[in-house]
Amino acid sequence: MADSQATETGGGQSKILGSVKSGFVALFSLQLLSRALTFGLNVAIARTVDRNAYGVGSVQLQLICDTILVLSREGFRDACQRSDPGDWADPRKRSKLLNVAWLSIPLAATVGGIVFLVSGFFSEKNAEGNEQVEGYATASFMFIAAAGLEMLAEPLYILSHNLMLINIRVRVEMAALALKVLSTSLAVFLAPSAPLRAFGIGALSYGATILMGFVFYFSSSQHAIGVSQTLKTITGVSLWGAGGGLTGMRERVDVRVLWLVATMSGKALQKYFLEKGEMLVLLRLFSSD
Repeated sequence: MADSQATETGGGQSKILGSVKSGFVALFSLQLLSRALTFGLNVAIARTVDRNAYGVGSVQLQLICDTILVLSREGFRDACQRSDPGDWADPRKRSKLLNVAWLSIPLAATVGGIVFLVSGFFSEKNAEGNEQVEGYATASFMFIAAAGLEMLAEPLYILSHNLMLINIRVRVEMAALALKVLSTSLAVFLAPSAPLRAFGIGALSYGATILMGFVFYFSSSQHAIGVSQTLKTITGVSLWGAGGGLTGMRERVDVRVLWLVATMSGKALQKYFLEKGEMLVLLRLFSSD
């Protein structure tokens, strides 16, 4: 019996190592594809789009999206990956962890609202006080909506990460990136006079593909949790839909992980300003010129 247990343990470890190894290869491939597609996009549209609009679309608007994503999800990702791996195999404990992960969505809505209000502070104005790059406000809203679509998939992303489904994550992100490049390029060539809208369309394509990819996988694959449970996970029904008020909600979350989320979110905020603070200052200075 001891030999049998040892064999099972060895087989499980071998399976995990194999998954990690293939996952690293997949992540490396994703990085290569990301660089290649981004370079291709830059070459394809750099001569078509106004230089000022190109800088706003590829840097300033992307910063809006990145700000929402980093401040909303990094604390949840760091906290959930520090949970007991065995909890993700237990349906009841997994439900509590996914309920914690879902709280990143209302946080993203709050952060997105604040970002939208202050984004005009960094927009470039001409002498009359109008937008120097036409369509900036609309494009800002599109990028915020794109971040929202991506955040709706966050509980499923966290689930895939903790189930070691690295290849699935990579495939979904590859498909999203390819569609983003294709849709942005097509929008630029069809309407070169509205470049910021093209960047917004690309961002929306990426966010929608991320969401649909994870929903489809967890609704129909061998690791499926079912269509009903998948929809409950991204809508938060399993957390707030069962009633019981705040007391009932506390019983449906992993409180220890939730406290860890608060700590990790604080660190994510500090890291964000250390990494992006200089860029924010420069953008403000240039927009004032």
